[in-house]
Amino acid sequence: MRRDTDLVEYWLEQLEPGDRAHVEASISNSNGDRGLALETQQALVDFGDTVTPLPPARGLRDRILASLEDSGRFHAHVGRLGPFLDLPSDRVQELLQTAESATRDAPGWQATGLPGLLALPIQGGPNIANTQAQLLHLDPGFNFPAHRHQGHEWGYVLQGLLQEDSGRLFASGDIVHKPAGSSHRFKVESECPALLFVLLEGPIQWLDN
Repeated sequence: MRRDTDLVEYWLEQLEPGDRAHVEASISNSNGDRGLALETQQALVDFGDTVTPLPPARGLRDRILASLEDSGRFHAHVGRLGPFLDLPSDRVQELLQTAESATRDAPGWQATGLPGLLALPIQGGPNIANTQAQLLHLDPGFNFPAHRHQGHEWGYVLQGLLQEDSGRLFASGDIVHKPAGSSHRFKVESECPALLFVLLEGPIQWLDN
């Protein structure tokens, strides 16, 4: 990767096609570049939270909602989830369609032994072949028990609001990183179910009795 500003322009979709392909190749072939890309993405999200929004133009909200209805309500996440899961956009779109229809009886979803938590195993791309990838469906009010990570964990919040025991809140579009050896618990605070893509580089140890 030529420079860090390439990543900023990449996430803002300001790169020429050739430069964009170069960045995507770097993300796919280098764990270091992939980690830097995800950190840059989250920094841009955090920066956006500090900006005071301007009133939208008349009719803008209706046009945006109409476009989302045409392409699926999670369509805006396709570009960010591609590098996260190391998958092409068409495969990401398939997963998002599965997420939209998540129910206990839907094909592929598995009970976890924890009431209120379903899991859908995912086959990620070659860059994350050594991680356990899954999509989690958590009911409103679900308390994820305290646990310690034996390896790194990366999470991408697709829907809902999660509150960690540290008090930090994670909403749609946020990326959660827990290093090896860290521990936490969290609760779904939204009225809708939470949907969370998770990449685990090692097992977890349950801390609650």
